Amino acid sequence: MEKTKESTVTRYQIEERVLRDIDLSPENVLTVTETTKKLGISVQAVSQRLNRGNLTTVLNPRANPRQGQRLLLRSEIKALAAGHK
Repeated sequence: MEKTKESTVTRYQIEERVLRDIDLSPENVLTVTETTKKLGISVQAVSQRLNRGNLTTVLNPRANPRQGQRLLLRSEIKALAAGHK
């Protein structure tokens, strides 16, 4: 009998980066903290949705790298909040 090695497959989520012009004014984007208040959920819950790709992440090029750089589209959060009510 021949012994075979079991292969281990690791699944990675690949982030697709799409460059497009987005107006980063407060009318169009929200911070993670603002999103938590709008939806009534925790920062961890918002982060999980971002990591799963359920929400669009906008990286703020003006943000200090040591601070939060992720912004969310206000239109997506508004639609999500409407579904919660």
